[in-house]
Amino acid sequence: MENARILQADAFSFFSTALPDQSVFEVWTFFPDPWPKTKHHKRRLISPDFVPLVARALCPGGHWRIATDDSDYALQIHEVMDSSPRFENIGSVYTTLALVHVGKGNRDLQVGAPKGKFLQAERFEDRILTSFEKKGIEAGREIYDFDYKKI
Repeated sequence: MENARILQADAFSFFSTALPDQSVFEVWTFFPDPWPKTKHHKRRLISPDFVPLVARALCPGGHWRIATDDSDYALQIHEVMDSSPRFENIGSVYTTLALVHVGKGNRDLQVGAPKGKFLQAERFEDRILTSFEKKGIEAGREIYDFDYKKI
């Protein structure tokens, strides 16, 4: 892969100050911390406050690829990203998610909850198998992949 850069930094600060407008073609966010306790959901990276920062940095037609193994976080990603006027969900497969947000220790509440059908992407071909994904698969969790294109 040419012209790739990797940096360990605070994402909010980096996208707020370090990147020029429309300077990035792809952003990969694979297995961000799900902050599973309800009181910590406000700390999740994929949020209404972070989406405009990524949108500003992405070139028109650029992609934001996201993956998680947390069904509650997957629901939040859909809610935040699908409602953004700056991004289009270009997934090609459907998944079903419980339409209720729950915290750690309350996952059983999702079992009887109403379900919704959501569009997600095929697994990104260039995404390596991370240790987080491997643990999720071994624990029997579904992996949710997303591909959002900047409009």
